[in-house]
Amino acid sequence: MLNHLPSLQSTALAELAAVSDDDALETWRVTHLGKKSAIQGVFDGMKTLTKEERPLVGKAANETRQALQAAFDEKAAALKEAALQRALQSDRLDVTLPGRPLAVGGLHPVTQTMRRIYAIFAEMGFQVYRSRDIETDEFN
Repeated sequence: MLNHLPSLQSTALAELAAVSDDDALETWRVTHLGKKSAIQGVFDGMKTLTKEERPLVGKAANETRQALQAAFDEKAAALKEAALQRALQSDRLDVTLPGRPLAVGGLHPVTQTMRRIYAIFAEMGFQVYRSRDIETDEFN
């Protein structure tokens, strides 16, 4: 089992080098790092090993899995960067277009509260009459 890991790693890395799109990359991840992958089979098969062999095989299997995960992450980043470069080449940005207008200002919180209070009283059947702020005796 211990001498099977280097060939497993080299085969997986060779297949990863041939991957050219996201779907194939996900398929590679499931095949080589998933729950039913060969590396997971090594971990599952450790039950049958002796106490002396387990640490050696476990360490080698962990190193192999970490190497495959690192290669996967690197390939995913490279594919993402390539997709970004293709998008930048195909979709040119026109900097002469006007920008989006910014929303300016807003109602004062007291005004918002008063309007909400008016709406509540209107729902209860009351009416709000607006008048001058300063009343005199002749207008009352």
